[in-house]
Amino acid sequence: MSNLLRKESGYYFRKVLPKDIQPIVSKREVRVSLRCHLKLEAKEKAAYLSLVVNKLVRQIRQNEANQDNETLRASFIHIVKNETNKIREPLVCEPSIPILNEAKSVEVEEPKVQKVQ
Repeated sequence: MSNLLRKESGYYFRKVLPKDIQPIVSKREVRVSLRCHLKLEAKEKAAYLSLVVNKLVRQIRQNEANQDNETLRASFIHIVKNETNKIREPLVCEPSIPILNEAKSVEVEEPKVQKVQ
């Protein structure tokens, strides 16, 4: 099942939370705008947010620090907002992978073949 939701304004990330987590975070689902219109970009952002939400669900279930539900809820919302803001920001620098049509041509030397006598 896809976590992408397409609207006229762009793509959204949507993930229904497990039933045991819903009362703790007071939400049935996470839905946030990805602020993009390109499907490939939206898929990458949604995949990242899905990993974040899954990790938070595991941490809430473990609750090793025995935090109360209000603290867990506030932490969940805060982390989801921060991670969403991170993926909305433009890259500070472009990856250093050269684009094929902009890469300088490289001359390849022919292998030297020795004649066998």
